[in-house]
Amino acid sequence: LPAPMEEWEMDFGEIFLGEDGVFEFLLVIDRGTSRLVYLEGSQGYNAETALEAVARLFERCGLPKRLRFDRDPRLFGAWTRDSYPSPLVRFLRVLGVNPVICPPRRPDKKPFVERCIGTLKHEWLLRRAPTSYGQALDALASFPHYYNFFRPHQGRACQNQPPAVAFPVLPSLPQLPHTVSPDAWLKAYHTRVYRRCVNSSGTIQIDRHTYFVGTPYAKQLVLVQLDAERKRFYVTVEAKEVKQLPVHGLLGEPMDFTVYLTVMRAEARTIEAHRRLMWEQTGHLD
Repeated sequence: LPAPMEEWEMDFGEIFLGEDGVFEFLLVIDRGTSRLVYLEGSQGYNAETALEAVARLFERCGLPKRLRFDRDPRLFGAWTRDSYPSPLVRFLRVLGVNPVICPPRRPDKKPFVERCIGTLKHEWLLRRAPTSYGQALDALASFPHYYNFFRPHQGRACQNQPPAVAFPVLPSLPQLPHTVSPDAWLKAYHTRVYRRCVNSSGTIQIDRHTYFVGTPYAKQLVLVQLDAERKRFYVTVEAKEVKQLPVHGLLGEPMDFTVYLTVMRAEARTIEAHRRLMWEQTGHLD
């Protein structure tokens, strides 16, 4: 197990409230102590509001070394369906938090948060049976204290004690910085290669940006390698470099964190709009 407050697991859960529709909550558990770190509820999350929730998590609880979550498109999704980092993933990298993204259909890779969601839904909310959004929020409010201080946890770390009893003292964590280097995420993806097919107009798309490669390469497969130090993409065809392209969408000089958060919220909003467009065209959200 990781050290206390070093790596957190994050996931969404939901219940149905009847006329008030779906009530969704975001829950974060520390892997080292099984402690419930953060819990909040909403009438529904999207890419932008999920990023806002993570910012609230960090503002209240500090910054862990790692944050583990699954491939929920609100968290992991980007314009292009490959490993190009989403706004949330870039946001984490800039803050120095390493994202640990679980493989598809592997809830066992985040067992602590999965177990806590089950306890919240089937032991706590089911017993209180909220029928409105307000009642559901009220029911959430007292759950963290119960889970951390009164409910025995059978995991290896807690030895059948409540997490707050097993770990009465927690380390302090780094706080959100006042300023950030908004392009610091690039370092984690240095030399990363992306496969693209050049369209009939000679362009490719990486994230939300279009790059011109050249009409002679139309309908050909190209490999695009990121050079984080020079902030460029190298485009190769059959192992031969054919183009160098500056990375679009970079933000440049250090900026105030609140300004950076506003920029990243806007980027996440474009992802949500893109997902909605894809749903209208294909019937699929991811």
